[in-house]
Amino acid sequence: MLKIKNYSIFLLVLLLIVSCQENFDQRLKREAQSYTQNNCPQEVEAGLWLDSLSYDVPSRTYTSHYTASATNEQLLREQTPLLHHLLLQRLIDNTDYKDVKAQGVVFGYVYRSKTTKAVFYKTSIESSEYNTVSR
Repeated sequence: MLKIKNYSIFLLVLLLIVSCQENFDQRLKREAQSYTQNNCPQEVEAGLWLDSLSYDVPSRTYTSHYTASATNEQLLREQTPLLHHLLLQRLIDNTDYKDVKAQGVVFGYVYRSKTTKAVFYKTSIESSEYNTVSR
């Protein structure tokens, strides 16, 4: 009887420990919110600010929200056909997101105009794009 009681207590403690841990999606959402609160907005390049990071659990999309100055907006609009490719290459080369990429997360990018506040470019990069064999 004592053995069964000890085993039951051990199982209960183990279940409590496991149930209190965050899963990958919850952790990524919390980290995106924390990064945004502690580091945003930040100027990542002259005239380009990272406003926030967000993670949508149902769609598994990790989104970077940017604001661009009028000059950068014009440049980015002119390079729209190339912008997706440049973002993809940056993502492939970025080792900071190794674990996130391993989970097959979608990366979203939203660029907003500083002058009009309107979104002028939005794209997403699926795992099938950044996990290609031919790099």
